[in-house]
Amino acid sequence: MKKGCLFTVIGFFIFATILGIVLGDGSKATESKSPQKEALIDANQFSNITPEQLVKIMGEPESKDKSNFKSINGKTYPLITYTYKGGSYDFLVIDGKVVELNVYSGDAVKMPYTDEQVIFPMFGITPADTMVKTVDTGVALEYESVTDKIDDVYVLLDTDEEKEKIDIAKIKYDKSYFGNPPRMAMSIDEESNIQIACQNGVKSILKSPSTAKFPNINDWYIGKDKDKILVQSYVDSQNGFGAMIRSKFQFILTPDGDGVKSFIFDGQEYMK
Repeated sequence: MKKGCLFTVIGFFIFATILGIVLGDGSKATESKSPQKEALIDANQFSNITPEQLVKIMGEPESKDKSNFKSINGKTYPLITYTYKGGSYDFLVIDGKVVELNVYSGDAVKMPYTDEQVIFPMFGITPADTMVKTVDTGVALEYESVTDKIDDVYVLLDTDEEKEKIDIAKIKYDKSYFGNPPRMAMSIDEESNIQIACQNGVKSILKSPSTAKFPNINDWYIGKDKDKILVQSYVDSQNGFGAMIRSKFQFILTPDGDGVKSFIFDGQEYMK
């Protein structure tokens, strides 16, 4: 054990306790409610169901195409696409379950758009408090941790006409096949408390904690998903020779904030 590790361990017990107090129990996604009357389709019912269940709901597909899907997570999955209503609905099946529903605007399906408020009722979705908007470019909108059944909703808008419409809607039920897990909404107070607690954890291992200078919140990454809270940033502080150096750090916290699963400082893991 390196010198100062005892103080590090003690510091982390205090650190974990502080996190548990300031973060509380954490937010959990709520069950999706019944689809509203104006719903184009009840997207909730297709979440991770089997192909047999899909056929029972939608009938036999107009086409069923097999391909290989190369994900940005580096893996390639055998994919079966079930197509309905003249290509208006595509259901993506991976590992024997529906992982995504794609809806395309056309003669058979109309998706008029006025503002964001029309998106979720159109698909029978009642967003949970955990939902966070991650993309808003004016022509594309994306929401993560939408409900406990829906990981992600992405819509592409057609703004070329006088009346705007949703051109494509992608509803992901299991985002692990498409990259990183969805992030969950966090309040400003929650992010601020995490930032302060992590600063205290970092200071507990510095040679000269009084010289520590942390960046503002814009240079921190604080992301929460169903499995963890990930925190990344850096600190400038004096080393043992009195020189100011920059060190990067990363925390992985439990999703409820009650504990520290990992703490990496300058490439060294301290939570072994």
